[in-house]
Amino acid sequence: MRTLVVLSALALIGCGGDKASDTGDTSATTGGTAGGGTAGTTTSTTETEVDIPGGLAVAFIPHTIAAGANTRDAKVLDMGDGHMLTADRQTIEVATNLTLEVGLDDVEPPMFFDPKDWIDAVQVPEPDRLPVELNGTVIDVWYMGPFDYHSSAGIPVTIANTYGVDPSGGTIELWVGSYEASGYIKVGTASDDGAGNLVFDGDLELISTIVLIDSEGQSNPPADAGGDGDSTLSGVITGPDGSPYEGARVQYCRGDNCLTSRTDASGAYEITDSSPGIGSFEVIP
Repeated sequence: MRTLVVLSALALIGCGGDKASDTGDTSATTGGTAGGGTAGTTTSTTETEVDIPGGLAVAFIPHTIAAGANTRDAKVLDMGDGHMLTADRQTIEVATNLTLEVGLDDVEPPMFFDPKDWIDAVQVPEPDRLPVELNGTVIDVWYMGPFDYHSSAGIPVTIANTYGVDPSGGTIELWVGSYEASGYIKVGTASDDGAGNLVFDGDLELISTIVLIDSEGQSNPPADAGGDGDSTLSGVITGPDGSPYEGARVQYCRGDNCLTSRTDASGAYEITDSSPGIGSFEVIP
């Protein structure tokens, strides 16, 4: 399970996307080397609002950076008001085209985090999608919350086939981004349920970014992200309305080694002293 840099900041760094935000935050960050040295360190004094379901989603992808300067912009999206869970599983359309069979026991918190009684998601418009490092043509993407929570039993997923894809060839797949692994985990291969929906031979065990792909399509992973020397990662974060988003926590992590930056009034951030390779990129509103 994810272990973050400073335990006193866990409520801020971890499962973002709740409307519970850090008010009166006073923090300082020092850089380090992701994947090889001392992680960035954040100390905070905060007051926390009452937890509210739904809200802004964590924008997350496993992401490879090269030596030298890397740029990654991102847009924060609103999941809405959240869908409250009950002890019995419900069939809930949590976002456009995306339906889950889910109950309270299917939303298990990571270590150090409180249980949640809601679930939500937002379909990512194509122009706002972050790069997906999987072999295949991306059909659709959703951000989910509460981010990085998990399900031991697995959550059945149904996706309305408004895309007109044919799953009979066994190439339509669902994948989920893993913060801990800095990579994607296959959920399952799709089939047609006879009612115009895609269903899968595996269940969702992690609440995170999910990607629907055609695995016979284009190859998306970067051809060469190696090289020697340090790496920097910078960009601009915008909010749901497209304006600069100030105060977002942007992280690049490998395992429990995280480098963190806060966006300024222009939405800009910069993470320095990293190293080439794949890690976990996330924007926590």
